Amino acid sequence: MLIIDVHLECTTGTSNKFWHGQIHLIKTTEGKQKFNFDAVYGRIGTSGTTNTKQFATIYKTYDYLLSKIKEKVKKGYVFKSDSKINEGPVVERNADLRIATSRFLASASALPGWIDFTRARESKKSVGTDKPMDMPSPKPTQPKVTRKPLIII
Repeated sequence: MLIIDVHLECTTGTSNKFWHGQIHLIKTTEGKQKFNFDAVYGRIGTSGTTNTKQFATIYKTYDYLLSKIKEKVKKGYVFKSDSKINEGPVVERNADLRIATSRFLASASALPGWIDFTRARESKKSVGTDKPMDMPSPKPTQPKVTRKPLIII
């Protein structure tokens, strides 16, 4: 089951590359959970090359994903808006997945060019679907407060 899918592209200078990082939940025959990290990268317009790493915990998987994203951002990659996070019932019922996802989003939001993964507030009908990331909203401006001087007689 896909948990998160992050898309990056680098088109600066003569570069024309993409990078996709995905985390999948895999159930083993013994009933245990493992997490696969798949990275697909290459020239835009090609199917690319795939690398897979397996982790025992979601925390280690997210740490690895975050380190790869930081590495790519330093090289000039930018986030694409078609990245998504799965908010299905399996994720909602699994406390470790919810906590790890929250930690990842808190750390990743400090990266330059980050596209906000905030969960859309929709009706219960949308539970179980992959939602695209929301574009960051501009920061609200604070109203200007003018105060009149207090004169004591």
